[in-house]
Amino acid sequence: HQYTLQGFLPLEFPLPLSGFALWGEFDTEELTHKLKFDLPASDKRETRPILTGIFFRSDGSTLDLVAADGYRLHKEVCVKGTFHPGEYVIPATVLQDVLKILPNDKTLTLSHAENTPDTVSLRLECGPLSAVCHPIEGKFPDYELIIPRSRSATVTCQASDLLAGFQAVSALAYSNGDDAVKLHTFTPENFTLF
Repeated sequence: HQYTLQGFLPLEFPLPLSGFALWGEFDTEELTHKLKFDLPASDKRETRPILTGIFFRSDGSTLDLVAADGYRLHKEVCVKGTFHPGEYVIPATVLQDVLKILPNDKTLTLSHAENTPDTVSLRLECGPLSAVCHPIEGKFPDYELIIPRSRSATVTCQASDLLAGFQAVSALAYSNGDDAVKLHTFTPENFTLF
């Protein structure tokens, strides 16, 4: 038999194997919990590629994980681990694949390497797991501008009543696989609405 296999030239997708510098070390249990909340909010459409990733931004002490799809915004803050100042938009598909096989008892490291002055490669490592990717190029929207800082009205209600109402109508809401936050995982004790 004869087969023709189509592939890419290595130069079309250059990924370095060395020369990486450590950018951050994460607690895998905390990172897994935060990403499971953020990933459903990443955009699945390619109309705005920058929104198809998770924005990693660190000031050196904490790490913001942000996802948005034009309709909602999810933000989580990681405090465990060490982070260097900087920011990257990592493709959500890469993080979803890493999450599937990420152990809970190790540390995940994120390293970066400059291929050229304009391109950067990222390497995620956890034990024997190693994934290399390019961050998504572009400027992530300034999400801080749309987070309300003041309020003029206050509504007070029982968390259990509000949660029951959300759960009742969530069955009618459009959802696509992991695209919707599963409200049944919330309880009145851990549910807070700002």
